[in-house]
Amino acid sequence: MWTTPGAALERIRSCTEKWPEIPYLTGARLAPSAAGMREVLHSVWGLAPNPNDQVLLLPADPNVESWLARPRPALAGAIIFVDQYWDRYVDVDFARLVTAPPKVIVIGPRFIGRFFQLGWHGQTGAARLMARVEKELLPTHYRLAAQQKIKVNIREDFMDIYVRIDDAN
Repeated sequence: MWTTPGAALERIRSCTEKWPEIPYLTGARLAPSAAGMREVLHSVWGLAPNPNDQVLLLPADPNVESWLARPRPALAGAIIFVDQYWDRYVDVDFARLVTAPPKVIVIGPRFIGRFFQLGWHGQTGAARLMARVEKELLPTHYRLAAQQKIKVNIREDFMDIYVRIDDAN
């Protein structure tokens, strides 16, 4: 999205929030509109209190994964994202998730993520893995624990947070 230098500077100046509970962001400032993502992190930490609890973020965002400070499941693809994850990994990775399901699965942004995945890139390996997780794994192993409203640029969206049923309180 093209912007003027003045608008870009104003956007930078609006970043006033510090998130000291996230070591990865030490020294960084975020926009107040990012508060929804902060709530996502707190929800995940509450559902996965042990730093060794695995959390799967779909689609993957390495920055957000680092904020979570929880390991992700060992998968063949390094990043589960439209142009980074190959279809040939889907079946083996899905089998790994069924065998050793992570404690928490976070999916989102719900609307913009789907548009970007399917609207721009079609049925990629990442989209197919996400569909299998949503249709086959979530209904049998998880319950929806939270739907957190977030902002993606200026649009409202949601992150869906699922916790494994056998670990849910």
